[in-house]
Amino acid sequence: MSTTQSQQTKWSSKLFNSTYLGLLITDHQRRNLLVNQQLCTLFGYKEQELTGQSAEIFHISEESFKTFVNLAFNNVMNTKAINLDYQFKRKDNSLFWGHVTGEVIDEDQVILWSISNITERFELQTELLRKKQQLHAINQLINMGTWEFDLRNRKLTASAEMHHILGVAADEEITFSSMLRKVHPHDRSILKQGLYNLLNADVNTESTSLRYKRANETRYLFMQGMPTLDRTGRPLSIIGATLDITDKKGLELQLQQQNSLVHFKSNYDDLTGLPNRQLLIEQLEQMIIRSEQNRTKIAVLFIDLDDFKSLNDALGHTAGDEYLIKIATIMKNKIRVSDTFARLSGDTFVILLDDIKDINVISNIIEKGLNIINEPIIIEEKLIYPRMSVGVALYPNDGLDSDTLLKNADAAMFKAKSDGGHTYSFYDHSLTQSALERIGMEHELQKAIENDELIVYYQPQINATDNTFLGMEALVRWQHPTKGLIMPNDFIPMAEVLNLIVPLNHWVIKTAIKQHVQWYKEGKKPGVLALNLAVKQLENLHSFTFIQEVLQTHNCKPEWIEFEVTEGQLMQKPEVAVHVLKKLSELGIEIAIDDFGTGYSSLAYLKHLPIDKLKIDKSFVDNLPHDSDDVAIAKTVITLANNLKLKVIAEGVETEEQQRFLIENGCSCFQGYYYSKPIPAQELEAFIQQYQA
Repeated sequence: MSTTQSQQTKWSSKLFNSTYLGLLITDHQRRNLLVNQQLCTLFGYKEQELTGQSAEIFHISEESFKTFVNLAFNNVMNTKAINLDYQFKRKDNSLFWGHVTGEVIDEDQVILWSISNITERFELQTELLRKKQQLHAINQLINMGTWEFDLRNRKLTASAEMHHILGVAADEEITFSSMLRKVHPHDRSILKQGLYNLLNADVNTESTSLRYKRANETRYLFMQGMPTLDRTGRPLSIIGATLDITDKKGLELQLQQQNSLVHFKSNYDDLTGLPNRQLLIEQLEQMIIRSEQNRTKIAVLFIDLDDFKSLNDALGHTAGDEYLIKIATIMKNKIRVSDTFARLSGDTFVILLDDIKDINVISNIIEKGLNIINEPIIIEEKLIYPRMSVGVALYPNDGLDSDTLLKNADAAMFKAKSDGGHTYSFYDHSLTQSALERIGMEHELQKAIENDELIVYYQPQINATDNTFLGMEALVRWQHPTKGLIMPNDFIPMAEVLNLIVPLNHWVIKTAIKQHVQWYKEGKKPGVLALNLAVKQLENLHSFTFIQEVLQTHNCKPEWIEFEVTEGQLMQKPEVAVHVLKKLSELGIEIAIDDFGTGYSSLAYLKHLPIDKLKIDKSFVDNLPHDSDDVAIAKTVITLANNLKLKVIAEGVETEEQQRFLIENGCSCFQGYYYSKPIPAQELEAFIQQYQA
């Protein structure tokens, strides 16, 4: 060997042992030919303990070595680059993660390996992944979306939860501009100002609540952001979190006073997302103040799930939690938007009903809740039929403060449980009896349609200018076998709650049209028959098909019929109503808006509706001509009708003074007790003959 070769060998040896990497050379039989000091230190062996040994000495088990051979040795021999992380075993049997590279360095299949200890880095990466998964799970649990707005490329990166909150498909890109377009116009400046404060003002975080248009609904979002800075303190991006707070009554006011999401979450139950005890008591105390000022009632509904402990014991806590979440979701959809629904503890919930004027509202809500037994909940492939006991306490009757009301509602709940469960009880038990009587009446109403207990009454409509009979409005009555004649106000709301309003209205339409055609055949000239349409009949085209069939079956001319829809119902689903009413109008049927002036309708919708007539509501006629507000409203409706070339009729006219005022101001068509109360068909025949004579 020459001097130059000797020096090269010396240098190679120094280089082989000076690197921080553990180096290993193996032959084609996977035996260790040469190791450096770093490798010995890494594995805890002396050089002579490794040289000549199988490379299996570095592995946890024979199986682990075979896997490494397939992943590494075989690929290196096929001249494929090796760059992998693998777990190895030291002499003392302790384990560590190493990063491995390999390369064939001799035609005799001699391989040079490098191994570096990456245990700390690997554990950090594993912990980071765990943290990310944990954060994702938390975000899903509390329905929180996270996002980052990169100021360098103005790109917005959003989490899956953020896509869900904004109503954007998971594979669809969200940009700042696309999001801003869906923010309510009045709130865009708020969002922009918040961003400006983060970028230009000395603030660490900025939070705000705003309205956001998602599909056809407006959602309320709470957003909080903070900047990330470079070494010079210049903003690089803004990161933030977003919560959908639409269903949280009164939350917007509280969020304005909160500085962090931590405080927000302290007011809500972790499992169900409902208000917790602390927020419940705050809400109840605020309600008490308002009710005292407005002289209205509050109902506190204390709800306990029957047999929940048995379910929890049988299926486990995870299944129990799932059951509670599903119950909370269903119940939340059963109450009014204006009410509060909270989880007190365990399987105990509380509903606060504000601004109660009619005790039937309470019974309706409770019965809806109890009737979810008709909708079994699936838990771990098992059908669970929910049962619950409900206690009710009223403010101010049963208590003047939150503690007393909750205590008495709890006591009433135990009374419901003692009665067998899955029922409700008022703290004042006389109210319970009244409610039970009402439930019995509801069951009877379901049979009334089938048993022909309903009767159509008719109220005449008169043109006072030429004193002619215009027609009549069909109004339903319930001829109860024991209670006698029941007026619509006592059973129509009940029919709506029980989803009986459509079959009830269909019965009235069919019966009244059949009678009306018979009068025409007999030459009695009954004029136009006004029939009422319920909002549920406007929600689908089935009612339109039904009306067509009734007209054809009884040979009724469309011009003999007029359909009335109340303004309040019309505004619940105006787009759907326009579609159905246009189809009726195309048949030649006239359309009237009933109770006009009470439903806060938009004139923008009025111009799209096929309207022929406006009816001035009775509430505006009662105090004419002495109430200045009613005078102004009546004149405005008449002027509006004339300008839109619509007919106008006043209902509830009872005095000559009211009639004279309306005629003087351009309305000459009337319906009311001044001419006739609603009367049965036989009496109406006599009225028509007498009036026409």
